[in-house]
Amino acid sequence: MKLKKILLLISCLLVVSLMACSPSESKEENYHATIILSLDNNSEVIEELDVSFEPPMKLLTLLENNTEIIEEDGLITSINGHEQNIEENKFWLYEINGEMAMVGTNEYEVKDNDVIHFDLGEMQE
Repeated sequence: MKLKKILLLISCLLVVSLMACSPSESKEENYHATIILSLDNNSEVIEELDVSFEPPMKLLTLLENNTEIIEEDGLITSINGHEQNIEENKFWLYEINGEMAMVGTNEYEVKDNDVIHFDLGEMQE
């Protein structure tokens, strides 16, 4: 009887030690992106942020987590107190890795090492 208890104890310790030695499940690694904010058609950079995130993440969520924004249906109307001005034809537009974005921030899924450049500038006709 005493031998059974000892064997049970050794078995339990062996199971626990094997579990501790087994490779842990890989955690999702953090991804990084750069957010650049500028004014007047890139004439003045007002902020540059290096941010980390866990994928998948939409650009709108990334902005909400790292800046103060006002948005309507995925379109940004204000970032950190800098608001668009319809009368002056100034709006927030953004580029991803140097290319004009073709979707709203609520649709774009951020990728590792993206450079996201928002500019509050006059729309060219």
